[in-house]
Amino acid sequence: MLVFNKADLISNAENRLLTKRYQAMSIVAKDPESTIILINKLTDRLSHQMQHLRASGIKD
Repeated sequence: MLVFNKADLISNAENRLLTKRYQAMSIVAKDPESTIILINKLTDRLSHQMQHLRASGIKD
């Protein structure tokens, strides 16, 4: 049985967000408007996932 620490899961999610932000900026750096839209979508998606994680009742 796998046991996950809630703080570690949240930290990993935040790290994934940073990684995706840097990837997005490097991929579409020539189109700043698209970069901003992509970053906002990724941020919203991960924020939504983190809300579910926090509300899921996973024990620390």
